[in-house]
Amino acid sequence: MPAGPVGGLMTSTISEPAARGGTRERRRRLDTAGSAGPRSRGTGSPVSAPLAGALHRADQRIQERRKFRLPAGDKTTVPRPSVPVLRRPRVTEVIERASAKHRVTLVCGPSGAGKTIACAQWAASAPAADSVGWLSLDYGDRWPVQLWANVRTALAAIPALPDEIADDLPDPADDAFPLRLAQLAQRMTTPITLVVDDVSELAGARVLAGVDKLIRHAPPTLRLVLAGRHPAGLHVARLRVGGDLAEIGATDLACTPEEAQEYFRMLGHALPEEERDELLSRTQGWMTGLRLAAMRVTPGRAAASVSRITGAEPMVADYLWDEVLACLPA
Repeated sequence: MPAGPVGGLMTSTISEPAARGGTRERRRRLDTAGSAGPRSRGTGSPVSAPLAGALHRADQRIQERRKFRLPAGDKTTVPRPSVPVLRRPRVTEVIERASAKHRVTLVCGPSGAGKTIACAQWAASAPAADSVGWLSLDYGDRWPVQLWANVRTALAAIPALPDEIADDLPDPADDAFPLRLAQLAQRMTTPITLVVDDVSELAGARVLAGVDKLIRHAPPTLRLVLAGRHPAGLHVARLRVGGDLAEIGATDLACTPEEAQEYFRMLGHALPEEERDELLSRTQGWMTGLRLAAMRVTPGRAAASVSRITGAEPMVADYLWDEVLACLPA
């Protein structure tokens, strides 16, 4: 957590997905051929009351888990913000260079550092747009079949993926899905990239073993950009030593003085340099911190007041509670 008065971990707030490439026919084939939903139970012999109660409780837990899941369309489309967002070519160019030279790119930083926005802006830009797929993870993706079904849907939506490859994408219910996908990718002549956002959702889940297999065996034609608060326990040390890993951290994502000035100018606020520098000192370039500071400017309030934002602000406290403390064990 940053050391400044506002310091805290935040996550980028993204909503309203933008339309994404990929043929409707390809999606229809996948929807009908490989549903990852729960399979129906057989109608065997009557079960005892204790077992019936256990099954009922299990069903309740499943329903609770489903509350965490995003709609399929939201999960596999590049998100776009519902508020004005500053274009930061400096950051998108870092992602472009990293993904062009490495099989795996880690974009890690504290909550609110701008990871999702940066990756979304890069994924939606040319020349990346036609060769990049998107997957936003949630709690439900901690189960292998659910995760691999969403991976397959995201890959099938990439316009640059040849139809013959899309038709042969493996069955998500196959335990060997990661290895089969890696083998299939060897048939591709043009690289594609899958952005996996909120990879930290997978921390401690058994599906991590399969993700590690995919990372280890995927050829250079299948590249991964993994964004999250941390690497979730993925085994990346070998990639780092072998030169297959690029790492983009909080320092790369932090807002520069020029970007901060442009952000407030975009919002119609004239921020004096000394106020800007004080704000950056308090937030350490924290993108969501700048957003919260800008929200303090009201018709009757001077823009200069933004630099005096502290952790005692109700908006800051609420955000930290929702995005940091509520995610931690009791």
